[in-house]
Amino acid sequence: MAMTDRPPPRRPDTPPPTRGEVGSQRPRRPAAAGAATGPPKTSFAAAAVVLAFTLCSYWLGARAEIGMANTGREVDFNTLGYLAGCFVSIWMLYLFLRADGQARSTLRYNDWPGIGARVLMGWMTLCSWVGGALHLWFWAQDLTRP
Repeated sequence: MAMTDRPPPRRPDTPPPTRGEVGSQRPRRPAAAGAATGPPKTSFAAAAVVLAFTLCSYWLGARAEIGMANTGREVDFNTLGYLAGCFVSIWMLYLFLRADGQARSTLRYNDWPGIGARVLMGWMTLCSWVGGALHLWFWAQDLTRP
């Protein structure tokens, strides 16, 4: 018997492989019957709140400070705006992309009309990050002011 490069013949009672089962791809999970999925609204709304807080912190930055309980220290809004803009916004982007990837793995994904949710989320995260970097700049100026 000679060796050949052909795969073994398929049994006649087995169906041909579907697109989700070919190669190293994992099979797609079907959505609930009749339910169309879209971009995750919760993490998108949370990112919008982070952006709004980062921008509102500019107005509150020089006007108020938050006393930390039982420490005797105070934290200004430039510090909080920096943390929200540079770190929390990146975390919200991660959560959004993870949930959006899970929603896209279904066969019933509907993106928003017009500008896509991923593009809009990327711009919101970029604006939050730039705002947080500016908060860091203002915080450093306040710290080194004579």
